[in-house]
Amino acid sequence: MIFRLGDGVEDILHKALPKAFVVTNGPEQIGGKFISGHVRWHADDLLYWDDCYRLAEYKSANSRRFNRLKKLGSYKQWDNGYWCQIQGYMGAINEQHDYDVEECVVIVVNKNDCEIYEEIVPFDKAAYEEIMERAEWLVKLESPPPPTMTASDYRVKNFMDEDDQGVYLGHLTPKQINCRNCRFSRRDFNDDDLKRGRWGCKKHRKVLTFDEQKTGCNDHEWIPELVPATLIDEDEMIYQRDDEQFQNGPDHIPSDRMAWLCRNGWVQDEALEIAEAFSGKVEIL
Repeated sequence: MIFRLGDGVEDILHKALPKAFVVTNGPEQIGGKFISGHVRWHADDLLYWDDCYRLAEYKSANSRRFNRLKKLGSYKQWDNGYWCQIQGYMGAINEQHDYDVEECVVIVVNKNDCEIYEEIVPFDKAAYEEIMERAEWLVKLESPPPPTMTASDYRVKNFMDEDDQGVYLGHLTPKQINCRNCRFSRRDFNDDDLKRGRWGCKKHRKVLTFDEQKTGCNDHEWIPELVPATLIDEDEMIYQRDDEQFQNGPDHIPSDRMAWLCRNGWVQDEALEIAEAFSGKVEIL
């Protein structure tokens, strides 16, 4: 019930606001795109009163987190990621829409007893510019950055299942192949007019549809940083794991088989033997 209340906070607070103050309207949230559509955003509400445009941001938290926010009295100190989020929204609205947003009204609801915390957060243009620089850097990375959290971090323990933890911490490949975890995939940054976040394939020299991206193909090879081993030959994609060497590729160890092996102690089992005998694939659910 507490989780369901958290999901409904945005709608509840939107309906409770005086309609005269609301510029945006529920499902028609103000939003936009950056970096050829690879970054998308939408804000909860845009308000206007006393000759000033204000962003409205709604969050919920359990009692422990909520009480920490009250004690700190600072949304930024409580969760810098959330603070950066609203700075990004305010800057994006100012840049892409005909408004001049000066501050954000933050409303945080205690999911356990519905107590409300409110704070006015001013727009920080320098922070917004730094956020956008970092966003562009992240989008243009050709491989995932190293993890910034340890296995004991509460976000890893509480918000990732065992498999997700293994992938994030570098012990497992993802369960399923797709174009976005293939080393041949590339983001298209030459789509400023359509702005739809296109992806392409370097090996097949084509723009990929979304359905193609989800499925992948038989030529899939893992982005090296997603393989729990050390890449020792970039030309042949040969990896070293303990005392063993192996090669990723359709003519060596296909990516789907590697995903199975690293979850099975790197031991060839009956499932792989059956798939090989019938020219089939293994699928991890």
